[in-house]
Amino acid sequence: MLEIRVTGVIARRQLAQVLAASLTSEAAFRKSFELVATPGPAQADLEPLFVALDPDRRGELGAVHDLANMPLAKEPQQVQGDIDA
Repeated sequence: MLEIRVTGVIARRQLAQVLAASLTSEAAFRKSFELVATPGPAQADLEPLFVALDPDRRGELGAVHDLANMPLAKEPQQVQGDIDA
């Protein structure tokens, strides 16, 4: 049986490539995603992945699929201050 280990470690070069691709893609505009490292070759074309994501709602602080489990008023003061800045 093949065991796949997810380490969570992402090479800086790969992270930079994903960030650059997301910043230059119209399909990634107003979309949130999580980046997870798994064994195997890197995704060659990120555009189809960005297209498949649901856009974040305007005026909302969280991503479109975030659970509403922390009201803003209960966030630490530093977080509230950062949001107000």
